[in-house]
Amino acid sequence: MSASTDPHLRIVFVVSADQKTGTYFRYHNLAVCLQRRGHTVTVLSQASHRFGWKSETRDRVEYILAPSFPGNRWLYFSSNPMNLLYRHLRSAPEADVFHLFQPFPNAAWSWLRLRKTRRASLFAYDWDDLLLNEHSSLLLQRTFKDLILGKLAQWTELHLPRFAHLVTAISQELALLATKRGARWVELLHNGCLPSDPPTRAAARAQLGLKPDALYLGFTGWAAPEMDWILNAVAKLVDEHPRLRIAFSGVHPNDVVDLSLVPGVAERIDYFRFETAEECRVLQSALDLGLLPL
Repeated sequence: MSASTDPHLRIVFVVSADQKTGTYFRYHNLAVCLQRRGHTVTVLSQASHRFGWKSETRDRVEYILAPSFPGNRWLYFSSNPMNLLYRHLRSAPEADVFHLFQPFPNAAWSWLRLRKTRRASLFAYDWDDLLLNEHSSLLLQRTFKDLILGKLAQWTELHLPRFAHLVTAISQELALLATKRGARWVELLHNGCLPSDPPTRAAARAQLGLKPDALYLGFTGWAAPEMDWILNAVAKLVDEHPRLRIAFSGVHPNDVVDLSLVPGVAERIDYFRFETAEECRVLQSALDLGLLPL
């Protein structure tokens, strides 16, 4: 169906946390594409600020961000019951479609509550990762946080497919599993990226103020656990590659690692706090090698 004949839909994406890594790029790119087809997409999420709801626009997509409650040191952000309560204190926008991404409890329970009160809407569930797999700490439950989130996610992963009118899955394996768990309508929705004409490496480096003749590694994301191995790898290579530098966008290394413990690295870091897809594409074009956190 062409964009001109598509019905205009009001769509709300319900997501657990505003972490700009992994699934963030899946739903954000999808939101941008849907709006290009004439629909209206709002992302209902939750951030780390303590007070007040916030609203902002990214690539013309509206984000509504709930605050979070203290106590995330002892419970995962997504299983903190007060975070769920915050989301209930404000009504979700009216929508034709409510699309849940991932089975994290704070978003899943909010979506299930809407399922009971917005009966005229279509409810979709996007499954792009099996949380309880043989490599997951949630299944092994090494800590109290793992135990709580593991028990809750075990329920949501098992039951969400049958509560959804539509399940979108990233792979045939998850699509089949969703069908086995009672999903009535399943569609594969593979990851993709928006078409664009990237700048040349020289132009991208000039735009960002990067050194034109350096050998650049790059990492874009808000996932902190990968920072140790990236910085240690750079530390081992600085003597062998004197032109080596690394460009970060997202979480700052200083927020995760004491850079004084990684000699020779701090002076080789270029940092950007990019959040839009366009900014990230420019950084990608400037790199010699991108480091993926998976």
